[in-house]
Amino acid sequence: MHKRSASRTASSRSQKTAIPPISASSSSPDVNNELVIAGSKLYTLITEVTALVNEEVEGNKGKAKEDDLVDKLQSCSTALRDSTTVVPLLRSVVSSEAEAEVLRAAGKVDRSIERLRRSISAWLDRLSSSSDQAFSSARELFSVIMDTLNMTIQQILSMKLTTQMLPLLSDLVTRSLDSIFTLAKLTFKVRDLQTHTHTYDCLGKGLTILNTVSPTGIPLANYLRCLSGAYYNFAGSLYQAGSHGPAVPFLKEACALGAKALARRPKDKSDGEKKAREQEGWKQLEETLFRRWELLGICHMKTGDRKNAYIAFLRAVVMFPYSLYDFTKDTNKLPSLFIFTPTNNHYNQLATIIDRVTYIGLHELLMPIEQISFQHSLSSSDAVKDPQIIGALVEQQVESLEQRGSRDSIQRSIRALLESAMKVYGGEVNMPIRRARVMLRLLEILYRADNIPAFEEVQKIPQEVEALLSTEDLGADAELVPYRLQYRALSHLWLALHAHRAAVPNQVTLVADHVDQACRILRSTYAKPVIDSPKFVALRKSLTPQQPAATRVTTRKRTTTTSTVNVAPAPTTRTRVRAATNTTATTTTRKVTSAIRKKEPVAPAPNRTVLQPMSTNIATPPRAKTEAVKRPPLVFDDFGRFSGVLQTVARVLGLLSLSLSKVQLLDVSRKLAEAHKGVNSEGYITASLDLAHEYMRIGKTRRATSIFMQALETVRGGHVSEETSALFMLRFAESLALIENVPKSSSWYCEAVGIAKRIEYDEKSGSSVQRVHARVRRLEKAAIAARTVAMIQHCKEDITMSIELLLQSLRLWNRAMDSLTRLSPPPPKPVQEDNPFDMSSLKQALPDAPQPLPDPTPQTVVPPQRHLDSLGLRISEGLFTVLFDLAQAYLVRGSAKESEFFIAQALDLARALNAPAMLSRALAKQGEVQVRLGKMKEGYEMLVEAGEVLKGVPTIDSVEVVRLTAECREKMGEEDAGVLFARSVDLLKEMDAAFEKYEGVASGSRKSLGMSPVIGKQIKDTVVPDIFTSVLRQQIWLLRDQNDEQFNTLLQRFTSLPRSSLTRAQESSLLAKLNLHNVYLRFQSDMFLNSLAESPIAIPMGMHATQKLSSVSGQDIVTALNQAEEQFWKSLELIAQRGNVLDVRESVVALAVIKSFQTSMGHKDDKIHVLVSRLLDASAALTLRREMLEAIHHKFPRSPGADDMQWPLITAEGALLPSSVTGTNLAARKRVNISVDSEDEDDEDVFDLEATSPLKKYWESVRARYRSYSLSSSALSSSQMEKVPSNWTVIHINVTEDKNTLFVSRQEGGAEGDGLVFSVPLKSRRDSGSGDEEDEYLTFNDAMHELREIVRLSDEGTKAAVHVKPDDDEARAAWWKQRSELDSRMKNLLENIEFCWFGAFKTILSPKCKTSPEAVSELRAQFEKLFRRSFGIQDTKRTGQQRKTSLNHLPRSFSQVQLDDSLLKCISTLSPKCRDEELEDLTYFILDLYQFHGVAIPISEVDITQIVVDLRAILEEHAMKAHRIKKNTKENATASQSDDEHVFLVLDKNLQGLPWESIPILRGRSVSRIPSVDFLIDRLEYIEMRKRTRLTPERPGPVGAVVDPRKGYFILNPSGDLRRTQERFREWAGGMKKAGWNGVVGKPVSEQQFENALRQSDLVVYFGHGGGEQYLRSYKVRRLQTCAATMLWGCSSGALREMGEFDRTGTANAYMLGGCPTLVANLWDVTDRDIDKFSQAVFDKVKLNPENVRTWSDTSGAGVSLVSAVAQARSVCKLKYLTGAAPVVYGIPFYL
Repeated sequence: MHKRSASRTASSRSQKTAIPPISASSSSPDVNNELVIAGSKLYTLITEVTALVNEEVEGNKGKAKEDDLVDKLQSCSTALRDSTTVVPLLRSVVSSEAEAEVLRAAGKVDRSIERLRRSISAWLDRLSSSSDQAFSSARELFSVIMDTLNMTIQQILSMKLTTQMLPLLSDLVTRSLDSIFTLAKLTFKVRDLQTHTHTYDCLGKGLTILNTVSPTGIPLANYLRCLSGAYYNFAGSLYQAGSHGPAVPFLKEACALGAKALARRPKDKSDGEKKAREQEGWKQLEETLFRRWELLGICHMKTGDRKNAYIAFLRAVVMFPYSLYDFTKDTNKLPSLFIFTPTNNHYNQLATIIDRVTYIGLHELLMPIEQISFQHSLSSSDAVKDPQIIGALVEQQVESLEQRGSRDSIQRSIRALLESAMKVYGGEVNMPIRRARVMLRLLEILYRADNIPAFEEVQKIPQEVEALLSTEDLGADAELVPYRLQYRALSHLWLALHAHRAAVPNQVTLVADHVDQACRILRSTYAKPVIDSPKFVALRKSLTPQQPAATRVTTRKRTTTTSTVNVAPAPTTRTRVRAATNTTATTTTRKVTSAIRKKEPVAPAPNRTVLQPMSTNIATPPRAKTEAVKRPPLVFDDFGRFSGVLQTVARVLGLLSLSLSKVQLLDVSRKLAEAHKGVNSEGYITASLDLAHEYMRIGKTRRATSIFMQALETVRGGHVSEETSALFMLRFAESLALIENVPKSSSWYCEAVGIAKRIEYDEKSGSSVQRVHARVRRLEKAAIAARTVAMIQHCKEDITMSIELLLQSLRLWNRAMDSLTRLSPPPPKPVQEDNPFDMSSLKQALPDAPQPLPDPTPQTVVPPQRHLDSLGLRISEGLFTVLFDLAQAYLVRGSAKESEFFIAQALDLARALNAPAMLSRALAKQGEVQVRLGKMKEGYEMLVEAGEVLKGVPTIDSVEVVRLTAECREKMGEEDAGVLFARSVDLLKEMDAAFEKYEGVASGSRKSLGMSPVIGKQIKDTVVPDIFTSVLRQQIWLLRDQNDEQFNTLLQRFTSLPRSSLTRAQESSLLAKLNLHNVYLRFQSDMFLNSLAESPIAIPMGMHATQKLSSVSGQDIVTALNQAEEQFWKSLELIAQRGNVLDVRESVVALAVIKSFQTSMGHKDDKIHVLVSRLLDASAALTLRREMLEAIHHKFPRSPGADDMQWPLITAEGALLPSSVTGTNLAARKRVNISVDSEDEDDEDVFDLEATSPLKKYWESVRARYRSYSLSSSALSSSQMEKVPSNWTVIHINVTEDKNTLFVSRQEGGAEGDGLVFSVPLKSRRDSGSGDEEDEYLTFNDAMHELREIVRLSDEGTKAAVHVKPDDDEARAAWWKQRSELDSRMKNLLENIEFCWFGAFKTILSPKCKTSPEAVSELRAQFEKLFRRSFGIQDTKRTGQQRKTSLNHLPRSFSQVQLDDSLLKCISTLSPKCRDEELEDLTYFILDLYQFHGVAIPISEVDITQIVVDLRAILEEHAMKAHRIKKNTKENATASQSDDEHVFLVLDKNLQGLPWESIPILRGRSVSRIPSVDFLIDRLEYIEMRKRTRLTPERPGPVGAVVDPRKGYFILNPSGDLRRTQERFREWAGGMKKAGWNGVVGKPVSEQQFENALRQSDLVVYFGHGGGEQYLRSYKVRRLQTCAATMLWGCSSGALREMGEFDRTGTANAYMLGGCPTLVANLWDVTDRDIDKFSQAVFDKVKLNPENVRTWSDTSGAGVSLVSAVAQARSVCKLKYLTGAAPVVYGIPFYL
């Protein structure tokens, strides 16, 4: 500093006015005179300097004046510093012994010095424009004055002080301190560290002065307060500048001096303006002293001194002015959350300090939580001894830690703090309600903990809570009575949650009982009328927390129900995130209960079942009409947390399937929210939303709609947040879609989309919990949106997009669950770091899965084994919903494997969450799938297990379990099925009655809260009408033979259920089945029609009459058949596209049966065979047709830029709109399906995704055709065969579900193609009179059993071959003997199938008949002549008269009927060498035709044996004529396309395992399999597309797949263990590679290579195990845009696995869906040598060899088709049936 330099300058000058030194001890007159003289001179100098300074202050400046001023200042400084008289003079002022003249002189000097001090002080404050020299001089003078004052004070203290001297001494101290403060201010520079020390030293002088004068008795409190303030001000400046370290010493002195000042604070509270200002200063110090400690703690934190920071923060807690704010009174009447509300700045600041001290101690200093608790840390403080204060502080510590997350360590610390609070509240001061409050928080912490005590121990806490809340002596808690009911309800709710968490055996009953008790208590808070007595009003005002006037809120007025009241501030902590809800968690008001109520019993009510509604003696008050009924606001302790608990319990009730209890609790929550904040609050809308959603879920649609509409006005009025509005609109749209109101559902959804676009989710700021919760809520809404649109698409019959959107919803729910799981990681174990949506194996999730590679199915994220809060349970609920939706969607589609996968996911989730109802539902669904898969035992065991989970608890899920069990028992042939169905009906009635009773009690006369009034009546809803419909339908069908009162009552109830499309379809189907059943009963009772159901039927009839002839007794049967047909068509109209494939198949096959009966009853329709054939075609591939749409959807995947978070867009009519994707480019889109193997790339495939590509147009046309596919009578009556080449014939073979009737349909291609259908009974077709013949007949089940046994033994033998040693001749002989025997058994089985099942009707499988019309007429004449003769009818042309017999009426009738040409053509192909039994079949069939057309046949007079002989003769003659004609035709004409005839087999699921191609009539012929005629049309269109896109000219020859043999790929022995096969084909593979093929030999093929081969080649040949599933996943095959013709020579590569009632599945189907034109595969396991021989024979016949490939060109003529080559190669095998019958062809033929 420059003080010394200024002094030296001043000293160097000779001043004339220098004062000579005078001895201070001198008291003589001379000395006194000297003092007076010196004082006069000093006074004159000081006055002169003061005048100059004042002029400077007034702004009178000039250069001369400034120089003079500097001189004067320096002179004055020198004079004061060197003077020996100034201190004695000033001391004389207080001396009582000084003479008057000296006193006068001393007074003048004292006053002049004070004036000069003040002038310089004022001047220095404004000296920024003056020169540095003037500033230095003035500052030097000011410092001298300060030193002079200090010296004077020291001199006075050396004197004997008297009372009169103290005021003058105090004045000197005041002036000295003021000078110190001014000098310190002048010295201090924030950025100059050196000045910090000087400033601190300067202030230290003042502290020294105060310490010196302290013994004098001068009141120093104000001085200490001022000095403390000075330290604090400088510290504040340093803190603001970021100098935290230098601020620490200032803050320490500020805190210490402030505490001393408060300790010495005068008690005098006299009036006066000065005193008032002084008291205000003291109040300010008292209010801010704790903030100084807080700032000290912050500075310590900034410098890294955690320990001292902790001490400082703790001192801040101690120094908080509790008494100033009546903290104790607040704790006596308000919960801690109300005390530490953000609107109260002081308490909010205290909460911040508590948060800091708790965090530092626990996380930074790692102190034991017991020491951190204020119970311990404040025990040594005298300032805070009140247990009420300490308890509140400890509770706030709990709140603080809860903001830090939910880690185990934090939860343990919270638990310890709560136990500490319990000790505080259990001390000398009686505080029972507060202790109960803390114990409830302890229950909450225990519920969230990983390791909790046994449930028996937990139960003790609520028992003590009840005792505390029931006590009469409330002590200090008398004013907390309004919260007592809430706490009692919470006790029950937490006990219910703990019962569920502990998974106690009777958890369902316990949870229901405690929820019932809680609802009773909560109902009493709002149901009783209240009288506002003055005493109660006063109490209410005292209990209602008040806001500052500026922030006080007034509730919205409701016109007739409530009055305007002032409400409390928002009861939320600073950063609390309510996971339970994003609405009510931040509600603001708190209301008081109406009165102190008597205690409620806590024990569960006796003799009450779960379904019984809660009892209540409280009547609902009538709605006010004219005046508003004044009711005090309800008071809740943290309503946000409380509503979160209510929501959590409601979610748990959902997991337990306690629907009624859940509705009750949600209804109570809704009423509480209304009473708490009104109908315009977020809490009310959220509660209404949950309640309406639950009502909709259980089928109470009208009630749900009523609640939605009540809340709609509030939502539309903008009273709630946009986030809540969007969720409301979504749920409303979802509910409307559930009742199939597509237009309104779409409208609400579009409105929700608009609102969602305006929502801004803050996922970047806030705590980690807040960010995660914001993201989860966003994911939740996106998931609900996807599911809502999925439901809309389901209503619009777009099943593919419905499933895709459900999968999108599942992915979003998984992401939400994964986000929550990251907040609460599971106990340490290996955690997968992959994306939560990694694809997991659908195949591996299923038993006996042939494909080890995974399918791209989203894997459900299973939360850790711990509790979930309301938000987590809400996400889990969404997960369960979409998992079951997907399981049901795939089950309805017929995809049982996929359904099982999602059921397994639901099982895992249910077990993890302890969700008994969900577990039971998943087990029941799994049992249902197993039953439908034909695994009755396994299914029944699962259903029994599902029933055990909810044993004795009547819930919706338990009803479904009973229903499915009854269905299973019925299929097993057990007699108790009817009893179980009846029990299901009784349970549903019980639940329905319970809901009706509750709604009557809860609603009373208030219709707005009950069901919607319609014309003065309340509309009644039925609980779960879909389940009710299924149960009644099955029970009615079971009682179909009992046309009694019970049957009629059930039928009437069934038809009165709510009319959804499902119930309408089930109603139509049931009525149709009942009508058809009645027809069968009439058949049995009618002598004429008795044999109709057991007789072969031809469609068309095979005979026509000139006039209609029918039995009079059959008219009612015809009517019943027509009614059944009409009902089945109605059912199909509703379920054809989206209904259960099992129901669709049942209706389709039933219609085929009805059409056959109608034909037999005389119905004439030339195109009826087309309708029946298409019905059979539809029944054969229902699932595959739906899967085709899914496959096409995935062939052209959406852009990589698409995000699941983007809500699906739809039109107002519900049509899907393309998603708007930004940031994508064509190149990225092209890469979706491009090879990664450069050597296999094909540039042509780059354009597969182009919208204008022919390939994409082709698949789009296929999708359009499949989407428009209709199962209506008009659509199916038009033939598809006109598009098929004339040399192609389609054969449908179907067996009815009872396995008693075989339908065989033949449809020839071309416009002139003929058609015929046979309905052939598999039993009782021949009657030989032998009683045991039927026992030897080959039934369907016998044939299938024999096939399975042969295949099983063959597979075992194939596997056992590796154990047969080459040199063991005996073993080899035995092995070959077994193989030969199996081969013979297979041959015999196929021959027996043809003979026993078809008989003479096998001719429908014969090659196309080319007989001329003349030959047909001739054959008809011979047949009629034969039967006329057999009936005893004379030839009228020869005799001219009739033979006189008892049947003289026959000639007229016989002449009016005639055999049809189509039937005669079919019969004409019957070999004359056939068995007699087959000719008997034909004979009886023709006899039946005559009978059904009204010709009375004298069976007893008909010689069947002779007819058989005559028929054989006629057929021999016809065959010889046909042979001659065929021979002449071949000699005179060249071969045409029609010579290359091909047969396509369309087999139903029951027949696909049989090698039909090898039955005698089809063996050796060109036969392949197709799923349906639609598939055939697809392949033909694909051929045309390829021809149009190929640049080469069209090849001559028959129609077939376009295959370029030069573009091939082989996979030879990829597993490396088929060495002999590799050796046999090594040379062939090498030659093909030289000819241009690619391939791998002896090493595994990568999945990408296999996929590229199928996509880029024309032909792929695979020699390996199975169908290559281990190398290429089936879903990748299905999603190929183009697929090569493929030969899979592995074992069982073409086998379709039996799936019970569902369509079969297998690799072959995947290739068909992938667009493969031709697939060669094996139906069962084969040996390598025989199948290699077979393969080589096929290659030779189609010329698939290197030489032919090299010379092949587009103009080469077609050779033998692949299908014909396969048929011909069967004979080269050693085992011509065991191996030769195994290879089959799927698809169309191709030619090289």
